[in-house]
Amino acid sequence: MKVKAGLLQYMIRKLLFLLVLVIVTLQLTACGAEKGHSAIVKGNGDSANQPYSVLSESYVIEDIKSDIKINYPQINGLSNVSTQNSVNSILKEEAIRITEVYKSDDDKVHPDVELKVDSVIKRKSERYISVQYFGAVYVQNTPHPTNLFYTTNIDLKNGIKVRLADLVKIDTELIEKFRNGRYIPFDEGLNLEKERVLTDLIERFTDEELINMFVAADKMDESNSSFTFSYFTENALGISIGIPHAVGDHLEIEIKFDDIKNLIKAEREIWKDGI
Repeated sequence: MKVKAGLLQYMIRKLLFLLVLVIVTLQLTACGAEKGHSAIVKGNGDSANQPYSVLSESYVIEDIKSDIKINYPQINGLSNVSTQNSVNSILKEEAIRITEVYKSDDDKVHPDVELKVDSVIKRKSERYISVQYFGAVYVQNTPHPTNLFYTTNIDLKNGIKVRLADLVKIDTELIEKFRNGRYIPFDEGLNLEKERVLTDLIERFTDEELINMFVAADKMDESNSSFTFSYFTENALGISIGIPHAVGDHLEIEIKFDDIKNLIKAEREIWKDGI
């Protein structure tokens, strides 16, 4: 069996994880049913002034071999119930889509995979919510776990997912802003800037390569083999790209909104919050 072709490049970049996969039968997923939590999901963009709350749910599969748990947000309190249901469906689907990376052509998941993912709200407002997922995956008999990072951005007025290419113009100017943006370490023990490897890592990519990566960003499929994702904070656009495992697996750079005012697609709901 083979890992789905489009994601093979990504997995090779993660030092050749061997993903030979078989999923648990539906009869066994009784213990893998979703378990709700009443805890409020907190994050940098959480605000008591918003007209909705955010709760945490968990997608869990536990059996003799597999150990999968993905915490993802669900919203409550939108005035339009239909839109709320659509948003919650997207949030769930996007959160657990990471399991697709660990499926083969027969659509089965590796029985020996350990996958732990948590979520944080980077920004929430009346018009949109930006969710960041982070965690790690380990497959038995492989050298090391892989650090994971992906995101979901949702237009709450229209109940749809939005991607980087929907919101900003992707050209060499954006690439320049990215190269000169603010590096955000995800691990206190790993600071690529202090280790003086950050510039070299980014410079390995040509402008054309970064443009292609940004155009494909925010998809969990073969077109996004670089595992590039975007998110939003109160005052910045964040972009994450996949890098070799030896330097952390992923790299996040934030660009101030003030620096990309001429690149935004102003007709999108997200920008009506102001920047």
